[in-house]
Parts: sequence; structure tokens; C-alpha cells
Amino acid sequence: MISELIRDFVFEIAKKEIPEDVKEIAERQIENLKISAEAGKKSKVFRGIQEKIEKIGLSSPLKEILLYSSASTIYDWDDYLFAGHTGHSAVFTSLFLGENFKIEKEKILKAVILGNEIGGRFGIATLIGPLNGQMMTFLHGIISASIAEFLIGDIKNIPKKISFYVSNPHFLHFRGFMGGETKVFSVSLPTIQGIIASIFDFKENERAFEGFFKLFSYSKLDEEFLNRVFSPNFFLTRTIMIKELPGCAYVLPQLESAISLKEKITESFGKFDINCVQKVEVEYSIIPAILDSISSKFLDFSNHIPAQFSTYCTIALALSKDNFSYRSYEDIEDEKSKILQLTSKIQTKHNPKYTLEIIEKTLEHFPFLLLSKPKISGLLRALIYSEAKINILEALPVLPNIVKALIPTKNIKNNRDMKPPSDNFEFIFPAKVRIFYQGAVFEEERISHSFPAKSEKAKEIIKKKKSIVLKEN
Repeated sequence: MISELIRDFVFEIAKKEIPEDVKEIAERQIENLKISAEAGKKSKVFRGIQEKIEKIGLSSPLKEILLYSSASTIYDWDDYLFAGHTGHSAVFTSLFLGENFKIEKEKILKAVILGNEIGGRFGIATLIGPLNGQMMTFLHGIISASIAEFLIGDIKNIPKKISFYVSNPHFLHFRGFMGGETKVFSVSLPTIQGIIASIFDFKENERAFEGFFKLFSYSKLDEEFLNRVFSPNFFLTRTIMIKELPGCAYVLPQLESAISLKEKITESFGKFDINCVQKVEVEYSIIPAILDSISSKFLDFSNHIPAQFSTYCTIALALSKDNFSYRSYEDIEDEKSKILQLTSKIQTKHNPKYTLEIIEKTLEHFPFLLLSKPKISGLLRALIYSEAKINILEALPVLPNIVKALIPTKNIKNNRDMKPPSDNFEFIFPAKVRIFYQGAVFEEERISHSFPAKSEKAKEIIKKKKSIVLKEN
């Protein structure tokens, strides 16, 4: 069944005229990821890597795909959509395969969009599972296998090529993701493997999809649910968000608030002295709370990766640095004493109302998620796998509302009252930060952490990022 759904979906996308707004979003995504990769290539991790790649005989286009898809991940200065960080593989697989095989620009742009749409849909199908966000690295092999076949093969074979990759997909564990700098492999290795899988041409492995979903999804993926997920009637590319600051999207509201409050304190007192910070209080949703619990296990200041997922560390780094930028993460070892001084003053609290807002917003735009079962037990399995320690008692006041939001009504179960999905979706991750400074209290609340790629603000951000990165050449 899944093969037919993918095949029909791909044919529909391939033959239809892509709306102009979707094309413009994809073009902005391409520009944004190029800048992210250029920033990443300045990292010490990438010193000399190009020469080593050439020495072992890896040639174009795999050489460029490997280098750029790795570099674009290092500072977490990327973009993302519902559901997944699809751009790293969708953009660089399309660009460098297209360039190598002299494919027209219009088809390359369509390949990027196709990669987003396929990757995002597999992301939705595996949204409740052992992995989430950037750790859903298997999406990149699915994306690259699809794009390779779309650009230089036969689109009717895309389900078959995906089945080759998902028969042996990547499963990234937390110790590989946050335990060192090996996060740089999280996109490039599955992307290269997906392209390699697309080269072969034996019979499709239908059983591979069954095994894949059994491993990566804690939901019941029945025919009705998958039909809605793989509908060609909405573009997940429209949900792409562009980050203004580097770091995990889930900690950016806290980071942005801290930077803004630091500026306000400086205006009020004429300067900002970290020794005068008495306390920092943070309220946020369950997702950054989980990330704080996970990242704290790996935050040893030997590298910056876990810091990008820690509310404590990003706030402390932002307050201790004069001008926070993507290069600030490189200074984490040198700033260790200041960071520890500040993190000891930071208190975080899960605000269940924020978690409820996220759930309600997501279900408002993608109500078919209610058809995915089980929900409560699946969420608990995902939480247990993460090894995060969350105080469930904090959620008791709004727990009935959360449960109610996750349980479909009888009419929805019978597929009446089920609204079609809306791709006019913007991620929200509400957070509130208070800084107690010399007896005064400064407070800021934010509901989002990035900007829709379709917005003028995103266009400004990309231009600003480009000037920052190029200035350092």
C-alpha cells in the first residue's frame, strides 16, 4: 500500500505546476542552507576536510554533497518544516546532482520541493517514535534516494529506491548525536547512502516499509491515516521556518529573550555585568524541558553540540558574550567559568499551558494526526526512550485538556468533521524569561523561535546571515 501511495504522490507532484509562492520559499531555503554551509565550513571541525575527501578518491557530486550537507549542520543555523530538517539533504542532493548532470534549474528546484514533501511526510508518519527533530536522520536517505531517481532515473521507481534505503536505515542514538562532534554525520552519511541505494535496480522490498515503520513509529499507521499524509493537496514546503539565530529551534525563544533582556538592562543601567545577575527564571514547554534533561548528560564543554540544545547553556553564553553569533559556540570551552557561574542562577519550569498551546496549534492545521494511534502510550514510549526526567505533577492542572486534545471525537473517528490539512502553519514554542538584576526584574515572553520562509522577515534574516558570514572571509 505505501509504495502505491508514494508512487501516486510523486506522479501528482511531478506533473502539477508548482505554485509560485512554494517556488519562492524553496529558493529562499536554498540560499539559507548555502549560507549555513559556508558558516559551518569555517568551523575547526572542517579544517583540511576537503583535501582528505579528495585524497580518498571521493569525487563530484558525492564530494560536494558530503561536504556541504555536513557543514550546514554544525551550528544549527538551518531551517526546518513540519516535520523534519529536510533542507540539508533536499537542497544539496538536488544542487550537486543537478549541476553534475547538467539538469535545468526548474527541475532542480522541483527536486528540492519534492525532497521536502517526501521527507516531511515520512517525518509526520514517524512523529511519535524513538527519534525526533534532527535525530530523524533516516529522512535524509529517503530524500536523497527519491531525488536521485527523480533527476537521473525514472520517477515510477522512487518507491522501490526508497524501499532499498529503508531496508537498512540510519538510527542515530543520543550519545552519537550529543556525545561529541559526530553530529556532523547525521545528514551526510544517510544522504550518501540514499544516493548509493538509488543506483541498484533489484526488485522492490515491500517488507522493508513494514520493518521501517515498526522501528520508527509508535503510532498505528492505518490506510486512512497514510492516505491523508501522502495527499498531494498540500505543500509542507510552505511550513518552512528560517532561524535568525544559531541553535536548536526549541531553545531559540529563550535565547532571543535573553539577548533582548540584556539589551534592555544595558539601556537601564548603562552597562551589563554578569556578576549583577541575581537569578534567571525560564518557563517553557515540555520539548525544551526534555532537551535540557538530555543535553545535560553530555555537556562537558569539550565541544559545542550539546550546548546548542540546552536552555541553560545558550542563555548563559548569550549573557556572557558581547555579540552573540554562530562563532560564539566555538568559545564554549574558554567561557566555561562564566557559563557555570550563570547556569547556577538559572531556574527552569515546564509550563503545561505552553505544551497545550503547541498541541492545539498543530492539530488545528493537521487534524489527521488524531487518526494516528496510540497517542498517549506512544508519547510515553517516546519520553521513556529519551531518558529525560520530567516532573509529571507539573502537568496535572492542564492534563485533562491535553488528553482531551489528543482524543478524537466520534465524528472524527468516522472521518466526518475532519478538516483538510492547512499548510498555512507556523511553529510555536512559547517561552518566558525573567532576569533579576540589581533588584529589578526584566521579563519577556515569546511564542515563536523562527520566521516563516514566506515572510519578508525571513528574507531580511537570510540577507543579514549572508553579510555576517561573508564578512568573516
